[in-house]
Amino acid sequence: MFRWCSYCQSFIGESEPRDDFRLTHGVCQKCRPKVRTFSEDDIRGIDPIRGFFAVLQSAVLAHERFDKDAVLAQANSLKINPADLLAGVMQPLLYEIGRLYQEGKIPAVEEHHFSLMIRELIRDIRMDLSLSDGHSESADILLACANGNFHEFGISLLELHLRKAGLQVESLCPGIPADQLIAYAKRLGVKVIGLSVSMEDQLSEVAKVARLLYEETSFRPPLIAGGFVVRASTPDISGVTLFAGSIEELVGWVVAKVQEIKQIQSVVR
Repeated sequence: MFRWCSYCQSFIGESEPRDDFRLTHGVCQKCRPKVRTFSEDDIRGIDPIRGFFAVLQSAVLAHERFDKDAVLAQANSLKINPADLLAGVMQPLLYEIGRLYQEGKIPAVEEHHFSLMIRELIRDIRMDLSLSDGHSESADILLACANGNFHEFGISLLELHLRKAGLQVESLCPGIPADQLIAYAKRLGVKVIGLSVSMEDQLSEVAKVARLLYEETSFRPPLIAGGFVVRASTPDISGVTLFAGSIEELVGWVVAKVQEIKQIQSVVR
C-alpha cells in the first residue's frame, strides 16, 4: 500500500501488502512529535488525495485520456510536490494499469497509451525543475540508465526524491557508453554515480562502468545500481553496491554517502 501523512499530506512510502496499490493513511516523521491521538478526522486527512487517485483510476477504466495540465494543476491545489506526485500517485497508478492489463480489463493499446501519458508527465515535471534550477556545472550525484536501458521512470522518481532531500542531481536517459558516462561524471565532480537497470543483459554495462572506475587513479565515486533486475535476482558485480530496498532507504544511503565524502574532502583540503 502507499502511505500518505494524514496531517501534512506528504507521501511516506510503501508498506505491506506490496501487491495492494491503494492509498492509506499514516504519520510522517515531521508530524509524529505533535500527534498524541489518532482520530477518525485524522484518518480522513488524505481523503482529497484518495479522491484525486480515484479520478485518475476511473479515467483508466473508462479508457479516457486525462489532461496532463489538469493533473498538475490538481496536484498543485492539493499541495502535492512533484516527487510525491510521482511516487505516491503515478507509481501506484502505473502498477494498477499493469494489473488491469494482466487481468484483461484493458487492452494492450490502452495500457500503452496510459503509460505514455505518465511518461510525458514525468518529462514535463523534470523539464520544469531543470528550468527552475538553471544549468549547473557540478552535481552531487549522476543518475543514468545503464547503456541500453530506455525506461526513465525509476531514475526520474529517484531524482525528484534526491532533489527533495537537498542534493544536486544530474540525470541521463537513455544511457550512454561507459567511458562517456565516467568522463561526464568527472566533469561534474559527482560524489556518487547511480545506474538504473531494467534487463539482465544491461548488467554487463554496469560491470563495464565499475571496471573503468577501478582503473581511475583520482576519481572513484561509489557506484550504485538498482532496478527490476536487481530486485528480481541477486547479481554480484565487483565494485558495485546493489540496491533492492525501498526508495526511502536508497535516498537515505545516498544522502549519508554524499555527506560523508564531502566531510572527507573538506578535511583533505
